[in-house]
Amino acid sequence: MVGLGLSVMSASLGIRIAAVALPSLSTVHGGGTGLVVSFYILATTVGAVPLGRAGDVFERRRALLLGILAFILASLWASGAESLRSLILARAVQGLGAGATISLPLALACDLARAGRVGRAMGLIGSATAVGTAPGPALDGALIAAFDWRAVFLALAAVLLIARMPADGRRALRAPLDVAGSLLLAATLGALVLLIEAPGGGDSTASWPWSCSSALPPSSRRSGGRRRQ
Repeated sequence: MVGLGLSVMSASLGIRIAAVALPSLSTVHGGGTGLVVSFYILATTVGAVPLGRAGDVFERRRALLLGILAFILASLWASGAESLRSLILARAVQGLGAGATISLPLALACDLARAGRVGRAMGLIGSATAVGTAPGPALDGALIAAFDWRAVFLALAAVLLIARMPADGRRALRAPLDVAGSLLLAATLGALVLLIEAPGGGDSTASWPWSCSSALPPSSRRSGGRRRQ
């Protein structure tokens, strides 16, 4: 159960560490660094349900390990990113891995818990999430003060490298994966995140590509110009 808790904690930390590192990232890369947070949240939201379903259809432990591998490799990529674009892409991949580390540990814990102990297993995983949410940012700030922003991504990779995953005690469903439904759900959830999540996580210099006037139809631009006059 400890390994499952660390998996969920890493996904929670993935949001908090970038928020703490934004001032340092802005110093290095300038404006637009808030997208490092937004793309992680977007990828996590889009990937959680399809990856959870893939664990049901195939094998939860195997799907979780693939998500952990993606998260670790993306964390290493982010720690070595030399440009903001590379860092944002790394965070998107990291978010997809986090989608697996959020959805699959809960299902695995339910499968492995003995009768009458499911609540205890959920409590342990919930406590791990609280650890990532509460003291995590303080630890990340200490890492940034002692080293730099790259250290927090290396720490994320280290958390999952020491996590041991239990064996899957449940057989796979051997049912076909609903690819079309998964893509439709991912598109819907992604659209909701784009609607709700402020571009750049509050960074006024960051915006979604379609928020500029060039993305509007010519008639809309002309009418907007007349109103301003």
